[in-house]
Amino acid sequence: MGRISLEGKDETITEVVVGWDPPLNCFFVQVYRAVPDDCDDDSPFMWRWPVSLQDALAVVKVYADTNVVSIDVVTQKLLRQAHEAGALNPCGEEPPICTGGPAEKVCGDCSENPDKA
Repeated sequence: MGRISLEGKDETITEVVVGWDPPLNCFFVQVYRAVPDDCDDDSPFMWRWPVSLQDALAVVKVYADTNVVSIDVVTQKLLRQAHEAGALNPCGEEPPICTGGPAEKVCGDCSENPDKA
């Protein structure tokens, strides 16, 4: 599972984690908030999975400090993770969301698709 760890936007959010889950062919996003020292609960207060790339980025924009890492850099890293996992087709279209099986690698109307008649 590819993970990108981002700083929270303010002191109430400690971390935002976003990435690509190769076995399930989907993006995910987790948001962690600050908890009191006497609290043992370190689970995320928000965990969205599966999500589209746009939905994952929307959560990043709300909770992560995009002054430290720009949203464009996060987008490129997420697309690279999905591509390296074999989820992007030759045209670079967004990968499918949680197909539960191998990702489709052939796009519909692409001149790069040698099998397209």
